[in-house]
Amino acid sequence: MKAPAEKELEIEPIGIPGVYEAGSPLLEATDFFFSSVNSSNSVGEYFDKISKGSEGFTDAQKLHYLQWLGKSLVGTSNYDMAAQNEHIKISEEEMFLALKDYLDGKEVRSGICGNIHTFMAKTAEKMGIEAWIQSGRGKKGKGHAFMGALAET
Repeated sequence: MKAPAEKELEIEPIGIPGVYEAGSPLLEATDFFFSSVNSSNSVGEYFDKISKGSEGFTDAQKLHYLQWLGKSLVGTSNYDMAAQNEHIKISEEEMFLALKDYLDGKEVRSGICGNIHTFMAKTAEKMGIEAWIQSGRGKKGKGHAFMGALAET
């Protein structure tokens, strides 16, 4: 049996002064991230909460939410799929349930970069942010999918 591929992705924390002070708008976005995932039982319910709950958010808050989403989804990466250079389409429901399990502390494997960034782009669109998927090369020169987004602030 082949050993699982080594973890290659790393995310550095973003240090923003005042982010986690009481009343911070970005803290509100962080709280909304966890509550929207934890209180949803399906991806449809999650997307509905995102659409409605982010209506009053600034673009900075929405992007902060998406950073939390991306960081969490990376925790569900299927490194075996990446090592085999095989992209398997993972449903939005499966991605959401993997995210929910990951935030509950379970070890789960769902998709790879294309799956993760597609889910992030769909979430961004539900928040009213224009988003897209593009491909390129990652840190180690290997193929990678990225999400791009346009925001005013």
